[in-house]
Order: sequence, then structure tokens, then C-alpha cells
Amino acid sequence: MNRLSIKTKLAILVALSCLALVVVGVGGWWGNQRVGKAVSELAEVHMPNVVALSQIRATQQAIFASALGVGLVRNEIKPQPMIAAVIERRAKLQQELQKAGDTYQKLRRTAEADKVWAGIQPVWKTWSQYDSNMKDILKQIHDERDDVARDDVFDDN
Repeated sequence: MNRLSIKTKLAILVALSCLALVVVGVGGWWGNQRVGKAVSELAEVHMPNVVALSQIRATQQAIFASALGVGLVRNEIKPQPMIAAVIERRAKLQQELQKAGDTYQKLRRTAEADKVWAGIQPVWKTWSQYDSNMKDILKQIHDERDDVARDDVFDDN
């Protein structure tokens, strides 16, 4: 190395620097490609699933909250119009819930998302049974014109 001229040493240094720059550039390009694929999968597969599941959950919560709202009108003189509004709102929310479930079923999912969905199914079935019972109870409360009998329906459920 001592026998090489300064010019040759500088040329070797520049060549090694260029080689290092190429290595860093290739590594950066490769990493950028991997990140791009991951972001693409996130946007095209995972995010629509999360949004659909979020819509399902939010709609279920709205349906549940609407049933709780009936308790607020328990002592009203003529609660039937308010209860009818709750029943109508629940029917619309049920349609939204069905639509959200259908949307989720149509989405492309990963194997992991399929496992999550399979785990949700028993909970969904239990919730649907609860909701069906709540629908029947709301109808009983709405249809009952006698205040004492209506209070009994509230108390029994």
C-alpha cells in the first residue's frame, strides 16, 4: 500500500465509497419494497376487515343502547310512541348490522382473520339470541296498555 501513489489511493477510496453507496442504495430500495408490500396488504386486506368489524360492533352497541333507552320512559304516562320509535330505530339498526355482516363476509381475509371470525361466531349467536329476546320484550312493553301490567313486564325482564 505504501508503494501506491496518492492518486491511486484516492481512486481506490472513491471506488470503495461508490461501492458502499451502491450497497446502501440497494439495501434501502429492498427495504422500501418490503414496507410498500406491507402497507399495501394493510390497506387492501386488514383495514377493510377492521372497519367492517368496527361497524358491526358499533351497530351492536347502538342496538343495545336503544333497548336501555326504553327504561327511561318507564314512568311516562303514554310511553307507546317513544317505545315505537325505539322499535323502529332497532329495526333500522338491525338492517345496518346485517349489511355490515354481509360486507365482512365478502371481504378478502387472511387465515388469521378467519380464525378471529370463527371465534366471534359463538358470541354473535349468543348476542343474536339476546337481541331477539329483547325485541320480544320491547314488543310486549309497547303492546301493553295497562300501566301496572307494563310495569310487571319491566320488572320481570
